[in-house]
Order: sequence, then C-alpha cells, then structure tokens
Amino acid sequence: MKRAIRWTALALVVASLATMTGCRNYQEVENQDIVVGLAIDKGQQGYRYHMTFEVIDAVAGQSDQIKSKVLEADGNTIADTTDNATKYADKNLFFSDCKIAIFSKEIAKEGLLQVLDWFNRDTKPRLAIQMYVSNEKTAGELLKLGQGGGQQGGGQQGGGQQGGGQQGGGQGGGQQGGGEGVVISLQVASVMESVSTGGKSKQMHLYDVDNILLGEGQDLTLPCLQKSNQQIQPVEVKGTAVFNGDKYAGYLDDEKTQHFLLLNKIEDSVLLLGEKPSQKDITLQIMRNEVSVDPEIQGDKISMKVKVKMQCSFDEENSSRNFLLENGIEKVEELANKAVKEDIGGMIKQVQKEFGCDIFGFGRRIYQENPQQWKKLKPSWHQKFRTVAVEIEPNVSIVNTGFAKPKGTK
Repeated sequence: MKRAIRWTALALVVASLATMTGCRNYQEVENQDIVVGLAIDKGQQGYRYHMTFEVIDAVAGQSDQIKSKVLEADGNTIADTTDNATKYADKNLFFSDCKIAIFSKEIAKEGLLQVLDWFNRDTKPRLAIQMYVSNEKTAGELLKLGQGGGQQGGGQQGGGQQGGGQQGGGQGGGQQGGGEGVVISLQVASVMESVSTGGKSKQMHLYDVDNILLGEGQDLTLPCLQKSNQQIQPVEVKGTAVFNGDKYAGYLDDEKTQHFLLLNKIEDSVLLLGEKPSQKDITLQIMRNEVSVDPEIQGDKISMKVKVKMQCSFDEENSSRNFLLENGIEKVEELANKAVKEDIGGMIKQVQKEFGCDIFGFGRRIYQENPQQWKKLKPSWHQKFRTVAVEIEPNVSIVNTGFAKPKGTK
C-alpha cells in the first residue's frame, strides 16, 4: 500500500514538471542582436520594401560603450523583408526593445495601414514603439548616420554584403554596415521624451497611431526626423507630418507644430508674445494647459468653440524696458490671450485650407456627443471640415512673475 502511494506521488510530480517548461521561444541573450530601430523605404530591384535595421549586440551592449551596426534587406512584405534581414545578421534578431520606426514619405503617401499590419499582428515588436516620418529622401539614411555615413544597401536577388565587404547569398539582398558612432535610435527616442515634454513635438507610439486610424473623426499626425548639423546628435525632430486617413498629406513646420500642440495638454512649454506681432520679446512659461472643444450644429452650419485655459509664469522680457512693471499683469495677460487666439486660429485655418485634414479631432467630438449625427456627416467630413467655423476662447492667467524690479536698479 505504501509503495503504491509513493509511485502515485512520483507520477504527480513528473506530471506537474511537464507544465513547467518555460518560454516556448526563449533564446539565450548572447545569441541575439537587439533591433533598436528600423526604417521602411520603397523596395529595390523589383521588391516592394527596403528596410534598414539598427542593431546592437546584446552582450556587447553590457559594456560602457554601446555600438550599433546596420542591416538592410528587401522583400515583398514587411514580414518577408524582416526574415530576409536575418540572413545577414550574426545572431538572431530581437525586436522587443525596438524603440523607433521611420517611414519614408513615399511609403507614407501610399498609406500606413498595410505597413502597420505586421507591427500589430506579429509578436516581435511592441505597441510602445515610436513612429516617425523622414524629411529626407529615404528613411534608412537617417539610421546610417550613426555609422559614419554607411553605404547604400543592396537589394539584388541572390546578393548581399556584410561588414568587411565579403559577398553573401540569399534572396532579398542585404548589407551590414560597420563603424563606430552614436546609436541613432536610442538617441532619437531619448530626445523625443524631452521635446514632447517641452511642447515642441508630440510623441506618437504605435498604440496612439492605432487609436486614431482605427477610431472615428480624427486624422493622424506623426513627428518628422531629418539630418542635423550637429555631429554629436546627427538626427533631429523637425516638424509634423499631416495625414488624410492613413496617407501623408502635408507638413507643418516647427512654429505651426508648436501652435498645434497648444491644443494638447502640456505643462512645460513656452508662449512668445509682444506688443506687436513682429516683436515676440516676452516669454511665458506654460505651467498648465487645459483644452475643451464644444461642437455646435445648426442645419448645414458646423462650428467649434475651443476653450484654452492656461496658467503661466512670466519667464523673460528680452528688451531694455520693464513692460510688466509699466503695464501690469492684466496687460500681459491681454497680450497673451491675443497671441493664443492668433497662433491657434491661424494654424487651424492653414490646415483647413491646405490639407482639409481634421488633425484636431473635431469630428471625434461630434461622434462622442452625437453618434447618429456623426454617421450622417462622416462620408463627406473632409469637405465639411474645411468650412467649420472655429472660435478660440483663450483664458491665460499669470500666476508667477519672478523678479519684477526695473532693469538696472538696485
């Protein structure tokens, strides 16, 4: 009897061990190259896509100096291109730490939905990956800047190049670049954290993009990247790409981007103003910004009341006078309200006239308040959006003035 109990207990232990097998796709870290960024361009030699991958060695990445290398490959789908790239990698490619994805304007003009399908279905990339559009001719050339320029990738069937120039084989073509330099992808991801906090750009992750493209009543925007003249930081965030649906429609420069971001919840940006529009010699530090949008529909007329409530500190007057002391807080607030109204209003009119793309989510507000009304408006919304009357109601209050004595006095 005791022997039977022992054998039964042993059988239960063995059975339980079968359920403790670990991760199905677990791989040793020393056998992996970590993809930290990727770029997607039009394909070469008859292929649909050409992709550039910036990778760092998982083991070498533990040293004081992290070095990256660049892989390139071509293919007919994103999954196919990614698979082709593995033929030119020293180790398995690991995508879970991929920080950024950059799209060329050619790819963006064709539409992002078909490209993003792999990002959303495949288990390798994460939903937190940051998304950008390249202002340069290609997206891949930005990732090569960390390699001292790099060489243009292959793409011919049956050919590839790796590191020191040895010929490789395999369909889809590819190349591995060498050289020491900065890790572009990590640098861009870090810089974006700063500029988005400071109200200079808007960080867009894959889940943010999905929320807009798969949602109702709002068009997509993505931050843009381009080459800079700084050796230490060769890539900079510059302006905003505007989309009609999932297709690239146009571009907002840095100034218009900052005005656009005034419609977002920001807490660490600046507002420039002056007695004359050309002066802009007073700087307010935005401490808190709250925005509400109230739609009103009367027959065929659609209007939006945009309320902007902003708390600021008086941060600088770049002149020889002391405007604050001479005119008081109320006058500064009056100028600030005027600046907010003109900046936001002018930017909205430009977007309506040039692009007809509702990047402000006016349609989404209609959908949220009256889904049935939105159902009627949706088919022709891009045309109707151009004629929407927008009223800006700013309410700027200065809660901190800092040093307010006249300049040059004791």
